[in-house]
Parts: sequence; structure tokens; C-alpha cells
Amino acid sequence: MTRWFLAGLAGALLAALTFVTPAESCIRFKRPGGSVDTGQRDPADAPPAETPQDEPPADGDTTGGDEPSGPTTPPPTTPPPSAPPPPTTGGGPTTLGDGPGRKGAAVDNGTWEVWWELNRVEFFPRRWVKREITPDDNGLTRNGPQPLHPSRVAEIWPLLKKMVDHKHVFVAESALITMGRAAANEEQRAEARKILEGKLRHRKREVARAAALGLFYVADQSSVLPIYEVASDKKADEEVRAFAALTLTNLKHPMATVLLQELADIRDGYYELVSAALMGLGYNGADTKDPAIPAFLEEIVFKTKNVRPEYRAIAIESFGRIGDLDVGERPLRKGLADRNIHVRRSSAIALGVLDYRTAAEKEIAAIRAPYEEYVGIPISPEDEAKIKVLEGQIDQQRLEMAGTVKDIIKDLGEALRKDNDVFVRRMCAISLGRINAQNPQNLAVRFLRSELQRDRIGMREYCILGMAIGGAEDAYENALRMSDERNPSTRGAACISLGLIGNKDRANPASAEIQKGCDERLRLLVRTDPHPVIKGYAALACGLVGRGESGSEILKMVRDTSSPTPCSYGALGLALLGTQQGADDILKFVRSSEMRNGFVASHMVYALGLTKDRRKETYDRLVDVTEKGEDQYVQAATLAAIGYLSSGEFYPRRHLMARGYNFMLDLEYIDTYFYKL
Repeated sequence: MTRWFLAGLAGALLAALTFVTPAESCIRFKRPGGSVDTGQRDPADAPPAETPQDEPPADGDTTGGDEPSGPTTPPPTTPPPSAPPPPTTGGGPTTLGDGPGRKGAAVDNGTWEVWWELNRVEFFPRRWVKREITPDDNGLTRNGPQPLHPSRVAEIWPLLKKMVDHKHVFVAESALITMGRAAANEEQRAEARKILEGKLRHRKREVARAAALGLFYVADQSSVLPIYEVASDKKADEEVRAFAALTLTNLKHPMATVLLQELADIRDGYYELVSAALMGLGYNGADTKDPAIPAFLEEIVFKTKNVRPEYRAIAIESFGRIGDLDVGERPLRKGLADRNIHVRRSSAIALGVLDYRTAAEKEIAAIRAPYEEYVGIPISPEDEAKIKVLEGQIDQQRLEMAGTVKDIIKDLGEALRKDNDVFVRRMCAISLGRINAQNPQNLAVRFLRSELQRDRIGMREYCILGMAIGGAEDAYENALRMSDERNPSTRGAACISLGLIGNKDRANPASAEIQKGCDERLRLLVRTDPHPVIKGYAALACGLVGRGESGSEILKMVRDTSSPTPCSYGALGLALLGTQQGADDILKFVRSSEMRNGFVASHMVYALGLTKDRRKETYDRLVDVTEKGEDQYVQAATLAAIGYLSSGEFYPRRHLMARGYNFMLDLEYIDTYFYKL
């Protein structure tokens, strides 16, 4: 594969629906298609019909898109049995952009199913089964998971050292990444660094690439030189160089910006390496606030002639990675009006992930952060007084920035209605929702509501998702209505919207009555919907809502279904409940004959990892499957789950996408790597 997965999933996996920091997510994709895979389409549904771009489809159309769409077909590459299925496939080619260096027509997959598959981690609530309490905490309990104690990691360390040299590349990759993720003290990190740095020049690029990803966790200042040597070595594999360049951004080395600018050679550099460097500059800018970085990016986007459109898009998107409203507002609004489709798409996405909080809100969050790290630590009277003063400043500061925010919303609303590219319009809907979640604006909701009333299949799904993300007052009633639609894609979007609306742990939760209503409708769909994939979406959404009584309903669906997709979504739903019972139910499946199905098994252990269920029997089972497993993909997935359980992260970091979203890469990459990275 000469193209790899550049930014947004940028890796496999991170963030949360307390709504994460603004610059943490959102993606753009590159393959078109209908709403439901051929094998998942309800037999009673009519085959997809071609529809003019701006005309509502005829009754019965189930394409799920308002652009011309051909019959659904399998993707050009087949992922291994343990990888998640592409949520949508097929569709005719769509020409993208007008710049030099294009190799004919490209295709775009912008259905909501793909967007959700690649962005859902941002909206997963922060719930865990068990936190790790160690002597280092003096008996305090962290308000979230913390790294596994080194003595516990030492028990699995020999297994990891053995598996990094496994004969199956897929297993070795997973072991290398998990080794970096699990290392819990300096001795273990030093040993991991030595092993991972030694693998950077492995003859198999998959292994070298995984070593770079593992180093993301354990690299220190001594790692800068070997990583840079690989990134700048023109004889090294392009993908490995790109991964190494991105790993540099996590080191926060004083020379990182200079090194990344050298690698971002838009004239003569390799595409993957240049793209990675441009993304890395965005991440670096978020940390350093170096004014030279925005100037460098803006030079590429607007001032340098004959730049490859993809480079312009990745550079403009890095203003979103930086996240600063004052820095990003002007270039991103200009990019939204650009003639090139790539630039408009990236601008529409990036405008939604800027930080729209007031200065007072940011300062309040900084004051509260140390107290929120542990459970039961009261805020001091002095800090309470500071917070009270700052809270009194919020309304005035919102009024002062209202003009800027309103101008951005107007630009997005205009593009939502009139842009000739459907993907731009769809990303505008998501960005309007994101902005409203941070800085409530009736204008943003009005734009979404107006587009929803046009009732265009493919757009209405994005509008209801945007309204759910933004907390619109009428999002609940619209999602309920859409959950009764005949179109399965629309019902699926309604399920996820109900999950987002009903999430009891979101920043501004809905009323108890609405939370209950969301859960009841979702449980009804789990029981009665005729489409197996919609049952799965409803089960996952029940997990988002988080009412423990949904567990039995999800478990029954998982046991009764013969389709692997709803089974995998159901496993995620059980994990997101954050209950011991949910973890027990998943563990039973991991111990059962269901583990013979590689696809189901990989999702089961992936879900088990999300629970942070750190009981001895959980680790013992995962280690046993890893050592005795006959399926290399199941072994890789169990190794990844061990890394998830061991890590102190809320969710394994999406290395290439922690605050990125535009990847000009092949969806196959995410299909095969989603549970490992």
C-alpha cells in the first residue's frame, strides 16, 4: 500500500463525549457509496437508484446519499477476518479537485456511516469497570484509568518480548505497539525503546511502522536522532518515514518544528512524508503556540503557486489541529470559499474543531483540572473564589466574540445550503453542531433545522447528527421521528443521535425524561427492528446512553444474532455501559466457542479492553488466548486488548489522528488497523 492512513483515525483510537477538546477529532474520507453494505442490506429494500445530486430521491430509495450512487459493491481490498467491516462500500467515482499531480478521478465515501465509524471514539463516554489503585497514589483514586502498576506489567512483559518477533507480521505489529503502550516504569520504557528503535529499520515495513507507533509512547530525547534519521532517509520506506515524522511531534523537542518544516518539502518530497510533516506541524503548533507555524502553513495554502491540492488541504486542516480561534478563523473562512474542493472540505471540517470557549472558560477548566484528576478532592476556597469571578466574565466575553462566531456560522450555513460538493455540505452540518455544543448559537441550529426540512436523503442524517451533537432542543423529537423511517440508513443515524442525546455523562445532559425516552426507543429497536445492522447501532447507542438495565437487552441480541456486525456493535454497547456485569458478559463470550469467529473475537477483546476491567481473570484469559490462539488476527486483537487494559489513557491514542481528521489514505488501512493503533 503506497498510501497510508494520515490523520484522523490517525490511529486507532481516542476522545470522549463530555465533548473533548475542540481540536480532537473529525475526519474526511475517500470512497463513495450507498448507506448499507450489500451483505447487510435488508432483503425487503429496493436496490439503490441513481438520483440527481440536488434532487430528493424517489420513495423507496435506500442509497443514503444525495449524490449519484451506483450499486453497492465490495471494497477493492478485503480486510482480514478480524478487521471491522467497511460501513459503506461501492459507488461511482467522483472527481475531486482541479490541481496538478492528480492521477485521474478519485472516489469519495462521505456517508454518515463512514463518518461515524471513524469518529465515534470522540463520543464514547468515559466509563470504566475498574480503576487501578497503586501505592504511588497514597490510596487516592484517579478520576479515570491510570497505568497498570509496573509489577503487574512485569508479569506480561516476557509475553510481549516473545511476540514482537512472531512469525505472523500482524501479531508482531500489535505486540510492538502494546509494548510501548504498556511500559509502566523507566526500566520497562528503556527496554521498550531499545527494542522499538531496533525495529525501525526492519526489512518488513509493517513491522517498522508499528515500531514507530510504539515509540510514540516511550520515546525520549535520546530517540530524536534515530527517529529523524529514519524520517529523512530517502531509501527508507515512505510509510515508515511518515510514521516516524509524526512520532517526532510527541517528543516536544525544541527542534521538532524545524525538523518537520524540513520534511514538509512540497516540491520534491514523498507524498506520505510531506503530509505527515504538515499534520505534525499542526500538532506541534497546538503545544508551542509558535507563530512561525501558522505562517508556514498559510504560505503553502494561499501564497505558493502550483501546490498539490492535497498538500493545501492538509495544511489548512492543521489550523484545526492547532485549535486557536484567533489563529484559524481568517484562513479557514477563506479556505471554505476556495475554488478547490479539497481545501473547502478540509476547511469545513477544521472550522468545527476550533476552540470556541471564552478565555474565562479556558481558565476555569485549567483551575479545575488538578482537582478533577482524583475522585473526592474538593476545590480549595481560594480557587472557588477565582472560579466564581471568572464565571461572571463569561457572558461578556461571549458577547465580545459573538461577531466572529456568527460570521463563521453564517459561512458554514451558506456552504451547507449552496456548496456544489455534497461532502462539504455534510461536514458543514457536523461543524455547526460542534460549534453549538461549545458556544450555543440559535443561528447554527436554525441552519441545521432548515436543511433537515429539505429532507434530502444523505443530508438529513448529517443534520440530525449535528443537532444531536450540538444539543438542539428539538433534536430528540426529530430523532424519534427518523427512527421510524423506512430507510435503514436514516434509522441508523437516528439510533446514534438518540445515543448522543441521551448520554447521561455529556457536558450538558438532557432531562431524565428524555434520557429515559432515548433508552426506551433504542431498546425497542434492539428487539424489533428487522435490519440486523440497525439492531447493532441501537445496541451501541444504548451503551452511549448508559442505563445499566439496557445490558440484558443488548446481551440477548448479541446471543441471538447470526450476523457478526450487530454482534460487534453490541459488544461495544456492553463495554460503554461501564458496568461489571457488562464486562462479565463480554468475558463469557471471550471464553466461549464464539472465539472461533475471528471477526467477532477481535471485537469482543477490543470491547473488553475498553472496559478497563483489570481483574486477574481478565488478564489471564487474554494472555491464554494470545499464547494458544490459532488465528493470527485474534492473537493480534488480544495483544491490543492487553495494551488497552494496561494503558492509563482513556482510550488508546489515535497516533495519526489525535487531533487530526483529513487523511488522504486508503480506507483499507483503517479496516485492518482500527483495533490496534
